[in-house]
Amino acid sequence: MEALFGMIAIGLVIWALSKRNKPLPPSHTKRTVELTGNGKYDYEIVGESHYQRNIMKALNLSGGQSSKSFQVTLIHDDYNKYDNQAIAVYIGEYKVGHLSKGKARGYRKLMKDLGFEGLYGKCNGTVWGGGSKKNYGIWLDYKPRLMRKKYS
Repeated sequence: MEALFGMIAIGLVIWALSKRNKPLPPSHTKRTVELTGNGKYDYEIVGESHYQRNIMKALNLSGGQSSKSFQVTLIHDDYNKYDNQAIAVYIGEYKVGHLSKGKARGYRKLMKDLGFEGLYGKCNGTVWGGGSKKNYGIWLDYKPRLMRKKYS
């Protein structure tokens, strides 16, 4: 009986680990809109501490100090168990964080107002950290005010 419970526990652990930080399915080829920035990379995302492994895989980092630029995709995360209005941030096929709750709602409203509701947004991002800082953080080159000006 103990062996059975042990096997069930091991199975549950394996299942839980396989669900965590899964890469984006290959079907993320939805239409995109280019988001507008000003080159300052001061739009911070949240939750990167939960996605350190994905950040390292996506950017081919080894844990050392880094400062790289790359393209990110913002995707509606409607089935997020904590917030059905969440906006996930991806580098390639890897989820690396989210917009904060307030920024996600503002982003959704802006995209709807501009006629881009449901489309994926693309912009440049940069990563800072690693080395003695341990974790990597990600900032985006995105300015909602400039976006509204460009597309209104």
